[in-house]
Amino acid sequence: MLRQLGYTYLTPEECAVEWKGKSGRVILENVLDGQLERLNKLSFKGRELPFTDKNIAKGILFSSFAEGSIPILKPSDKSTQ
Repeated sequence: MLRQLGYTYLTPEECAVEWKGKSGRVILENVLDGQLERLNKLSFKGRELPFTDKNIAKGILFSSFAEGSIPILKPSDKSTQ
């Protein structure tokens, strides 16, 4: 169903490459970088301008902090809510 909406399926091997050895991560930084660059524009004095590489890097850094604020429970965790 998600593929029909335009999502791309990544195999576990492809995810491992994107995670760059950080398998606990949810966000794939290369994918996020490409999407932020493609989707985000800034309107200034009637012109559409792309986000700068610096702003995209800040967005990725922010997402890394935000990602850490939500604990991810693995199936082996016996935590209860």
